[in-house]
Amino acid sequence: MARRAGITRPIVYGHFGDLPGLLEALIEREAARALAQLAAILPTGTGGDPRDQLFAAMEGYLRAAQADPVTWRLVLMPPEGAPALLRDHIGRGREGIVAALADAVGPGVGTPDPELFARMLSALSDEAVRLLLTDPERYNAERFARPHPLAAGPHDGMTAFVTGFPGFIGRRLVRRLAADGRRVVVLVERRMEDRAREIAPAYGEGIEVVRGDIAERRLGLDVATWERLTAEVTRVYHLAAIYDLAVPVDIAQRVNVGGTGNVLELCLAAPNLERLAYVSTAYVAGLRTGIVYEHELVMGQAFKNHYESTKFQAEVWVRELMDSIPTTILRPAIVVGDSRTGETEKFDGPYYILRTISTAQRMHRPVMQFGRSEATFNVVPVDYVVDAVAAVAHLPETLGETLHLVDADALSTRELVTLLSREYARREPRGRLSPRLVQRALRAKPCARCSAARRRSRSPTSTTR
Repeated sequence: MARRAGITRPIVYGHFGDLPGLLEALIEREAARALAQLAAILPTGTGGDPRDQLFAAMEGYLRAAQADPVTWRLVLMPPEGAPALLRDHIGRGREGIVAALADAVGPGVGTPDPELFARMLSALSDEAVRLLLTDPERYNAERFARPHPLAAGPHDGMTAFVTGFPGFIGRRLVRRLAADGRRVVVLVERRMEDRAREIAPAYGEGIEVVRGDIAERRLGLDVATWERLTAEVTRVYHLAAIYDLAVPVDIAQRVNVGGTGNVLELCLAAPNLERLAYVSTAYVAGLRTGIVYEHELVMGQAFKNHYESTKFQAEVWVRELMDSIPTTILRPAIVVGDSRTGETEKFDGPYYILRTISTAQRMHRPVMQFGRSEATFNVVPVDYVVDAVAAVAHLPETLGETLHLVDADALSTRELVTLLSREYARREPRGRLSPRLVQRALRAKPCARCSAARRRSRSPTSTTR
């Protein structure tokens, strides 16, 4: 010590008196250093989920041990024959840490015994650091990274069963659920199985791809898989549907109505089911006008197409079983691309307007208003829908409820066409095509042939959710 300090040994002896005095000073210094490091990383109990705070504290503890292994070896693995003074310092420090943990986060994690919880957590953390110090190659800090027991949310350990993967909304929902620590099982029809297995790892760890078909009884699963899933599933997210406004009635009935019935059968057979999140559509309202409330469904309405009518029938079925199946119904409006990136794979709905504007621009023709200009055009970005489904579908407050995932201040068709024309063509629309003229144009042979070819290119059980 004298050599490292650049002084003579008598100065050291004169300052500390004797060897026990020197040892006591060293112990106090190292204990104070360790306690200061812990005090800086201990959770405060305010400002966020206490589980996240605990995990952040664990990460900080591991980093502190890596940065100062000498101090932490002395604290956690004192040498045999170490003086009682050292053990007393360590004991007092540990009691202080336990008390701070109990006060900060014990109540926040729902434990009835914060002091016992804090002691168990302290022992677990100390053992993790010992492993890091004694065998850093095998037990490195990365091995203790998420997912980790301390990061477990109130719903972790649950199994989410999702239909509609790898569809437009389904992929994003699976990524969100996996990121939240859920175990995710996706039901995929045969023709999409290879692609689903190929891309599943990119959407989260441990995603299980199960081949099946919502349009078949028991979802087309073999007996063993059916029994395993009904025993494991705690949440069901039913997104799969035919999203084609020109779909023939028999196909729409088979997939949208029959498929929902088969998912309901799974829910009824699952003893541990906590929630069914059923994704319906705001357009179960059909041709209704005025204000449509979330609690309303059967109001004698007519429908524009088989998509709307079969989604209506499916929701009726879901509602009839809500006393037996804990359910939340979600009704999105027209779903468009990501609000941040614009990414989409569904170039229908409002994207037809963009195609019309693009064609007019290319042909040096004016952009025209068309259709019923005063009609509301309600669109929502896909990330909004996914965030809403993941965030609220499991909450106690939404049990038995129906939620409209819509734009509360939607644009009219006139406003939308004007906005898109300004953005993409840098000019104002001129003139207007009447709804009757638009309908006649769509029935013209070239348009009819394009529509027929588009329908033939789709599988009868296409699930574009």
